[in-house]
Amino acid sequence: MVKKKDPITAEELERRFDAGEDISAYLDWSKAKRPGLEQ
Repeated sequence: MVKKKDPITAEELERRFDAGEDISAYLDWSKAKRPGLEQ
């Protein structure tokens, strides 16, 4: 499990994503949804 990080701006998240960094620590996976699947 990834340790949760302090919040960052959308611009910083996008910069890290575009640079190929792992951004999973900044996402709230408990609220993730998969379109097309019934829950």
